[in-house]
Amino acid sequence: MNHRSLSNEITLTAKISSTLIAGRVHFDCLLKNQQEILSTASVFSGIFNQGRQDSSAGCVDGDYFENVVFRSINISLAEAGLDVPLFKVLGELVHAGGSFLVSYTSVSDESRVHKQTEQALGRGYPPVVTPLGYLLFLAGCGMKLRDHRSAHDRGRDSSKLQGFKPLNVEERKKKGLSLIRELHQFIGTRPENDELARACRTRAFATIEKIHTMSD
Repeated sequence: MNHRSLSNEITLTAKISSTLIAGRVHFDCLLKNQQEILSTASVFSGIFNQGRQDSSAGCVDGDYFENVVFRSINISLAEAGLDVPLFKVLGELVHAGGSFLVSYTSVSDESRVHKQTEQALGRGYPPVVTPLGYLLFLAGCGMKLRDHRSAHDRGRDSSKLQGFKPLNVEERKKKGLSLIRELHQFIGTRPENDELARACRTRAFATIEKIHTMSD
């Protein structure tokens, strides 16, 4: 993951530290521009658990920060086209059968991506059509998504989306067909016609198209 190019101008770098649990490391992803200047804060911070062959396939679990600062310059990763390549790099860490968790109610980054994800889930939309859910899908961990919403107001930071990487091609195809059915139902039955609903329907169509492409 260290020193991976996200674009012609931006490189991803990671600061890694060990934890008290064997097989787990904490990491912070920062961006570096062409002038070798590091972003002032992380764009993703979390835990990588490599798992054990006899028990689990491991996971990535952390917080995504949509807005990044290079000195005094603020950049939106989505607007700069850096969010998808970032998630794809993180998705590569997840082995088949593993999962990728990301918080969608981050107190430290009240970004449009987090807000719209929470709003769409609150409406009962399929997780994959939310901004963060779609990023998990593009990272290879979105054929099956689970919403871990905080219950009884235990704290906003406990609300996460969990995406699972298929074990094999057969599982990917099976989950893909199930997801297509769910998305067709969503497209045909949702009456809302505001900006959020339109954006989510656009992601639904894009997801269906990408699943069909994978099957070709």
